[in-house]
Amino acid sequence: MSSLLKLIQNENMKIYSRIGTWIMIFLLILGVCAMVLITKYQPKFQDPNEANYKANWKQMLQEQNQQNKLMLQEPEFPEEQKKYIEQEIKMNEYRIQHNLSPFTENGLDTVLLTSEGFIMMVTIFTIIVAGGSVAGEFSSGTIKLLLIRPVSRAKVLLSKYIATLLYALLLILLLFVTTFALGGIFFGFSGLENPILYYANGQVLERSAIEMTWINFGFGAVEMIIWVTLAFMISSVFRNSALSIGLSIFILFISMPVMQFLLKYSWAKYLIFPNTDLSVYFSGAPLIEGMTLGFSIIVLLVYFLLFHALSFFVFKKRDVGA
Repeated sequence: MSSLLKLIQNENMKIYSRIGTWIMIFLLILGVCAMVLITKYQPKFQDPNEANYKANWKQMLQEQNQQNKLMLQEPEFPEEQKKYIEQEIKMNEYRIQHNLSPFTENGLDTVLLTSEGFIMMVTIFTIIVAGGSVAGEFSSGTIKLLLIRPVSRAKVLLSKYIATLLYALLLILLLFVTTFALGGIFFGFSGLENPILYYANGQVLERSAIEMTWINFGFGAVEMIIWVTLAFMISSVFRNSALSIGLSIFILFISMPVMQFLLKYSWAKYLIFPNTDLSVYFSGAPLIEGMTLGFSIIVLLVYFLLFHALSFFVFKKRDVGA
């Protein structure tokens, strides 16, 4: 165990000794700053009826529900859209029943929930680290110095993977702390008492902005771990770090259009792409009919183990002198 901890410490030193690592951290902080400033100072469209909407929001939601119910009764209304309309009806009914107006001012709660979008940036930055983790050692020739140590190749590879995940964890914590601090500075901390409504397992629930932020971060982290593990496997297979990073990011970006194209096939549910976003099950909207939360977790575990098995097999068999 001590040898593994020393290896992880060594990998952390390598990661944070690179200027690119600090540039990515700076870009993340800069992105959060830009998001908070845009939310605070962007010109707001003044709807002449806004005051009326705010005063009569219950009546507005009731009328909206009546229109939605009429839409659901139409025979040609798309079946796949019915679940979203039904959710909207229940959300509106919940607001009316509990006197929760949908009109709230932008505050700390808004920027916290918006920060979820930066998980994709964290994923890309971590993929860059993972993609060059192993392949970079071969590209620079330092792999020979690394493997002459009296430790197994499995421990060497595991230390690199753990160090990569620790970097991802640092970025997620930095994302939250920066968003919370800047949001509090520009908006104050009063927005945190606004309840956030969400639909899960057939019912409307309330959460605080902080709870919802970490729930969204959690779903994003699961997806990120899968993509980082894939990038790590590609890095173990290829010797060129640029190729490994480029291929990993390319697969990440084409996953969405490929998934949309394959959704019409029932066998697509066995691919990794439709299973990475587990949040769809808590909104009651799986991408393919017949998919369940348990099914997606099993599929992700299979791919997770497969990626690691291939990584360790190739790395252990790799001829360093080649």
